[in-house]
Amino acid sequence: MDPAERFAAEAASPDPSLEVLAVSIAGCDHPVDPEAVSLRLDQLAAGFAATGRHGAVELCRHLFAEQGLRGNTERYYDPANSFLDRVLARRLGIPISLSVVGILVGDRAGVPLVGVGMPGHFLLRDAHDAGLFLDPFTGGVALDVDDCRRRFERLHGTATDFDESLLEPTPTLEIVGRMLMNLTSIYLQGVERASLAWVLRLRASLPAATPALIRQLGGVLAAEGRWWEAAEAYERIAAMLPDAADRYLTEARRLRAHAN
Repeated sequence: MDPAERFAAEAASPDPSLEVLAVSIAGCDHPVDPEAVSLRLDQLAAGFAATGRHGAVELCRHLFAEQGLRGNTERYYDPANSFLDRVLARRLGIPISLSVVGILVGDRAGVPLVGVGMPGHFLLRDAHDAGLFLDPFTGGVALDVDDCRRRFERLHGTATDFDESLLEPTPTLEIVGRMLMNLTSIYLQGVERASLAWVLRLRASLPAATPALIRQLGGVLAAEGRWWEAAEAYERIAAMLPDAADRYLTEARRLRAHAN
């Protein structure tokens, strides 16, 4: 099963694995050894256990200060910051990918953490303490709600309302969806536009995929001359939008004609 198929299958499962999904994202860009990734996460958890310390604050201090996993402030928009294996190898990432490391190591270390998709800056939260947040991008520093509010206002200004609902836990599929949205933005602006197709394909395999997203995928596939795949995307839109089905089925037939 190729990484994109594995991602789609895992996303459709009742209890999707964040690790499998994150490894599959990386695997669509380059060859990845899932066992090597898992072993590295095991080693980080074992290293924390060896310290004899406990709890979310100590785990994040261990990972994001003592072990040197840190935010890539020099090349924030490097796609490698979103690939779990590369994050572990280089010890560099962005808030969401570092948070994924924290969640996966925490699961192994008996320190349950949840992701918090605060707009503009992903965070971690202690699964047992709704008031304790942690920021892997800045050394795993502990935050309270007021600290989160101040971070939000620095990003968005005080004219944008902050609500504590922004600090609710983010489900697994929303975490990987946000990782893929980050990659979409990077590839749209950079020179690696060919990577857009696989990123959009993964996004289109998520339950929350919209007709607009699938239309974007179809357009990218058509631009690459992948006529049959583009036609399948438009046929999928036709099934989602019965009132506009004729329009999209006509476009699908036109695309298939290019392949003949």
